[in-house]
Order: sequence, then C-alpha cells, then structure tokens
Amino acid sequence: MKNAKRKVQMSVDEIRETILRFFYDKHKNASSPKKVRLKISDAKSALKELGISGKEAVSNIEYLIDGEWLIKEVEEKEYTPPKGVKIPQKTPQYKASNKTIDHFDKGESIFKKNEASGINI
Repeated sequence: MKNAKRKVQMSVDEIRETILRFFYDKHKNASSPKKVRLKISDAKSALKELGISGKEAVSNIEYLIDGEWLIKEVEEKEYTPPKGVKIPQKTPQYKASNKTIDHFDKGESIFKKNEASGINI
C-alpha cells in the first residue's frame, strides 16, 4: 500500500458524522460569529487531518447542505486593485445548522423544534 493514510475505510455515515462533529466543534469553540464559518479550503484541510480526503469532504458537505445539516452562506466583498475598478468577490462559507447542533447537544431544549407540532391526531 503506497502512501496509505487511512488504515480502515470509513463508511459514508462515519464520514458524514465526522464532518458534522467537526462543524459542531467549530461552532462550540468559536469566539465570534465570524469564526463559526469556514471556507471550503479550510474545511478540507482540517478534515484531511481526520482522515477524510478532499473529494470525500466536498461531496459529503454538499450532501449535508441538501439535508439541512450544514448551512452555506456567501460572503460578499469588493476588492479594488490600485489602478482599477472595484471587483466583487463572493466567498462561500459553511457552518453547522441548528439541526446539527441539536443532534449533538444532549437533553431537551425549549428551543428545539417539536417534530410532532402541527399534526392533529
């Protein structure tokens, strides 16, 4: 096995759980609202250290966004070169959703969505 970084292959669910745990920990340890979000390059680098390849990270992050486990926010800035016109820059950033936070937080909270609300029996 040449350059084998991961000895045991993770299942898709284990990869997704690892990604969610990573974003949850990021959320819990953030010192400001800006530090809760990550660019995809930063997330890929950090997840690589956890044994998840860049391709696995990207495809599973997109899956988790579609399932509302992660949130994608686009930060918009303008860059003005010394002799030029303002250039808009859009940087997608990712963070844990309430669904992910509720998944890892133990115990009941009055702020958790009641899954049965709106159903009359």
